Amino acid sequence: MQDEKEKMSSVSLEGTISEVVIKQKRPLLLRGKELEEFKRKHKIKQKGAPAKCWLGVPLIVDNSAFGILVVQDYSNPETYTQEDVQLLEFIAVQIAASIQRKQMEKRLIQLSRAVEQNPASIVITDPDGNIEYVNDKFTEITGYSYEEAIGQNPRILKSGETPAQVYQILWQTITSGKVWKGRFHNKKKNGELFWEEAIIRPVIDDHGKIINYLAIKEDITKIKETEDAFQNLFKQNQQLLEAITSILIVMDHEEKIIRWNRAAEETFGIQAQDVIGKTLLQSGIKWDWSEITQAVQKCRDERIRVDIPDLQLTDATGNEHFVNLHIVNYGHEDGFSGFLILGEDITKWKTMQSQLIQAQKLESVGQLASGIAHEINTPIQYIGDNVRFLQETFKDTEPLLSFFNEQQNPDKLSARYQELMDYAREIDLSFLLEDVPSAFEQTTEGITRVAEIVRAMKEFTHPQQKEKEIVDINKALRNTILISRNEWKYVADMETRLSDSLPTTLGYLGELNQAFLNIIVNAAHAVKEVVKKGEKGKITVTTYSKGDSIRIEISDTGCGIKKEHLNKIFDPFFTTKEVGKGTGQGLTIAYNAITQKHGGKIWCESERNKGTTFFIELPVSF
Repeated sequence: MQDEKEKMSSVSLEGTISEVVIKQKRPLLLRGKELEEFKRKHKIKQKGAPAKCWLGVPLIVDNSAFGILVVQDYSNPETYTQEDVQLLEFIAVQIAASIQRKQMEKRLIQLSRAVEQNPASIVITDPDGNIEYVNDKFTEITGYSYEEAIGQNPRILKSGETPAQVYQILWQTITSGKVWKGRFHNKKKNGELFWEEAIIRPVIDDHGKIINYLAIKEDITKIKETEDAFQNLFKQNQQLLEAITSILIVMDHEEKIIRWNRAAEETFGIQAQDVIGKTLLQSGIKWDWSEITQAVQKCRDERIRVDIPDLQLTDATGNEHFVNLHIVNYGHEDGFSGFLILGEDITKWKTMQSQLIQAQKLESVGQLASGIAHEINTPIQYIGDNVRFLQETFKDTEPLLSFFNEQQNPDKLSARYQELMDYAREIDLSFLLEDVPSAFEQTTEGITRVAEIVRAMKEFTHPQQKEKEIVDINKALRNTILISRNEWKYVADMETRLSDSLPTTLGYLGELNQAFLNIIVNAAHAVKEVVKKGEKGKITVTTYSKGDSIRIEISDTGCGIKKEHLNKIFDPFFTTKEVGKGTGQGLTIAYNAITQKHGGKIWCESERNKGTTFFIELPVSF
């Protein structure tokens, strides 16, 4: 059925009986003197010819009246009865439902377009794995058209590169009603190999039967190539570091150099024959001499080892180097004999560290994509369930709607009133009237949820900035919390205490987002270590202003950090996680972003088995 007129001009109801009915949200029947008395009491404005009998029923959706259905008789004050009120109420309910359905259809069209234009590849199969639907992204990535894909099995993408065990575990998982996550090394129509990150979940009907499988897949070929490249680079540098011997410089009690090994020659660009017998100060090394002399003096006076990390120097050829130095004294218990300077040239290591930090950022993007796909998949599933329910409901009520649409004579409606009521009971209309609004409400919530996630991800993945810009810290935190929800929602409740009067800061939004994300994900992992099955911990994010600074606190009720580790947590590659479960770069990235990029401060307080709080201070923008 199509409306003859999509838009109708509105009529003002101010000062009319209809306005009273809409406000009270109750039907109203007025006859003869009762009608005249009502007009006087409510100071009703007369519009048009005065009626003798007036009946109006509000159109209500979700307990909100948005219109009114009115019938009037201009000659007989006894025309309408309470039965007519009931009938008109029934008609009003159907009209309201029809209007709401049309609004819902519009929303569903929008959702359908969102799915069709989704940046992820979406595939729906029947229980046997035969493809029933693919979106445009699937055809774009694989090269198979929609028509070529429908009816085929996803095995058309098999390249032989993915182990058979992966498929075996996949089918065992999804046929048991669980969600499978993993990677495929697939083949496009043109034979080109590509990598996909996939989430596949069963679609289950009300009877617990699997009726479809839904796959949301992301082309991660470039990410995988980057991962492999950095893994190879890391292995190469490891082999290189293992092959290089440490710097060794030996000085006697007069601080004259008596040994200068090959690693020292290569690092400083100075041959041993040119420095033996000279003091370190006479060696010609270009570095921070104040730091070196203080360290040597401290080692001599206190007889302790002194470490100088990340010392920058320039060799004889003008090249810049970074070294870690360790100065120790040697000699007998009753005397001082001299110093040993041990060191490692960490120039290449620092370069690799920078590359690995970037790799960790790419990895976090991949993890977020997987989590966000899961977050979007959940509301889409119950939107689909509700749409199917509404389709079935419309089929049941369509005979009633068709009947009322065809009947123009009120007498015929009255004559068939009992027949209509019997049919209403047959389709359990009262049940439908209770559940249909709930289905609409859930569907609307699902659409809103998907929109929120997409907006947050768009703002989170802020492009690299060359210049600082005004940053709303509260907004950045809300977006980060939303897109990282899949990391913490199973293990912790999230509480936010964000100041309404928080000032802004000048900064790089992308860098700040990454710092907040790393700390929140770490908090979720810490909570996960201590919560029992069925229980949840808590993560609290707080913001407030303090003088000329913005203070951010991210607290968790997780496992806490050992005291001996507190001064190391921001060191590159430091991690307390098991091998393969952490690179030790997350907090380093956060530290560099806050302190080096924004001139802020970051520190933490922790108590073992009680929790940890990270504090961040950023300057206020003026």
